[in-house]
Amino acid sequence: MAIQVPVGWATFSQIIGLTGDAEPMRITWALGPGGFTQTPAAALILAQNISVQSTSTGRPFDPLIRQNQWTYIGTEVKIETPTGPVGAVDTINSPGAAGAGFNLPQNCAYLVQKRTARGGRSGRGRVFVPCCTFQEGDVGNTGDILTSVVSVLQTRWNAWLAALPGQIFLAHGPDANGFAQTPDAITTLSVQQRIATQRTRLRR
Repeated sequence: MAIQVPVGWATFSQIIGLTGDAEPMRITWALGPGGFTQTPAAALILAQNISVQSTSTGRPFDPLIRQNQWTYIGTEVKIETPTGPVGAVDTINSPGAAGAGFNLPQNCAYLVQKRTARGGRSGRGRVFVPCCTFQEGDVGNTGDILTSVVSVLQTRWNAWLAALPGQIFLAHGPDANGFAQTPDAITTLSVQQRIATQRTRLRR
């Protein structure tokens, strides 16, 4: 069921490319709490800010820890209006600068769990982050990421969360009666230890 984002709120996607893969990977979030100017120019300003916050030193996609074969292509922002979204893309094509690294299959990812004050499964979400910063030895034989690596990643995501130009939210689909639900503020992000897989990133 499709999520619903209220008018004046935004969604944004971090766009990441892998050398040899024609289809970029996206990590998408909802941004609030509303009141964004509903123009492409405003969307571009948001996108530029998020690109900087995502790739700066100490952030999750810092090029100094990202493998050479991974590029942070840019950030796309869409702001909801009464007649549909308006948007813009900030394209930066920031290449990795950490060497060849440890090349896990492109469908492999680490999970970042979204947590809100809402109880139960509806109060949690997750994103699949490409393994673009891993080095050989960061992942054990059983698919667990080393605790020390998880700690570093967690610090980077915490810094990113604190620096965003707004609050990220967990958006929902309609309730059982078909009515829109108010998004819930994401209070914490939690990096999970087990390597996951996302089938949509497998190429045929």
